[in-house]
Amino acid sequence: MSTKVKKIILILIILAILIGGYFLYKFISTKNPDKKANQTSNQIDNWKTYNNDKHNFFIKYPNDWTAEEIPNTNQSSVDENFYVNFLSPETIQSRKDNGITEIANGFQIYISSKTTNQQNYYTEQFNGATDKKSITVDNKTATAWNVIYAMGNPYTTLIDYNNLYFEITDLNSNHQSDGIYNKFLMSFHIE
Repeated sequence: MSTKVKKIILILIILAILIGGYFLYKFISTKNPDKKANQTSNQIDNWKTYNNDKHNFFIKYPNDWTAEEIPNTNQSSVDENFYVNFLSPETIQSRKDNGITEIANGFQIYISSKTTNQQNYYTEQFNGATDKKSITVDNKTATAWNVIYAMGNPYTTLIDYNNLYFEITDLNSNHQSDGIYNKFLMSFHIE
């Protein structure tokens, strides 16, 4: 065999090894989704935990945020309906500075009984929504969507479980891009 042919074969072998190594790396990195899950889990391990014994769920939220329960004040509604707000430091500061009570930046969990009125409400919301998709939260099928309200374009995830609706909302979709909402949502567990 000539020296020229040997060099070509050697170059082809080196290229094959490099290309094979690249594809092996890609294969291993896509086959190991637990690494990403572990990274997310490690990032929220130090977050605070909100526990709700009445409805048997808990969720983690950033350490510098505040959880605020708002019981149902509508006596005509069933007892289960209430809100839990998770307020960012910016919202807390805005409340102090401006004396407002609205949530400008944060998440909200609204828990309601699975009544015909609530089913109709969610059907109407879902029909007018954009970016609809089915997701899994705590091994339960949930529906996620965007709905345009006067206050902005909140991103909502609805979990239908055990005759209750758990509506988890990023009120202004501010935390879609920074990943906080997904971490918040994926830490939700019903016991």
